[in-house]
Amino acid sequence: MIGKETTAGRAAKFTFLGLWLVFSLFPLYWITVTSLKDPGTIFSFPIAYWPEQFSLENYQGLFGKADFGTYLVNSLVVATVAGAVATAISTLSAYVLARFEFRSRSALLMAALVTQMIPSFIALGPLYLLMTDLRLVDNRFGLVLVYIAVCVPFCTVMLRGFFENIPDALEEAAMIDGLSRFGRWSGSCCR
Repeated sequence: MIGKETTAGRAAKFTFLGLWLVFSLFPLYWITVTSLKDPGTIFSFPIAYWPEQFSLENYQGLFGKADFGTYLVNSLVVATVAGAVATAISTLSAYVLARFEFRSRSALLMAALVTQMIPSFIALGPLYLLMTDLRLVDNRFGLVLVYIAVCVPFCTVMLRGFFENIPDALEEAAMIDGLSRFGRWSGSCCR
């Protein structure tokens, strides 16, 4: 009898999953519908779950008056550059921590873990003073540097686990085929 699913059990499972789906998607629906309402009717009572008339006035105000496009471009540039640089640095350092034996290896790994245990708001004061002295406050480059500094330890620890799960035999086979240590991870093996 183990492993057999009854019709009632299946119906209960799909009912639960359906309710969970509605519960999970309702906030997204509500945000979308509210953004398409006329600004004067957003706080009206009784609550309208579907607008009587759709309006794009909220979006016109967002992109016209609030200069949201500039903020969106800033966020995209900072996130893309910081993510790419942090991933590149973390990939190299994680590979070294996973594959090579050296004296301060455990100390470096412990330092990366400790930086993740300290709440980030504790460093805000000294970080602000440092960035002010370096004249990196209120520009994208300073923000990218802060994001990179925060992300590298976390990404290094995560990628180290990935590299440790790759068998050594796979790397040795790549070296027999003539690839360098960097070549086997850089995509040149996919000729």
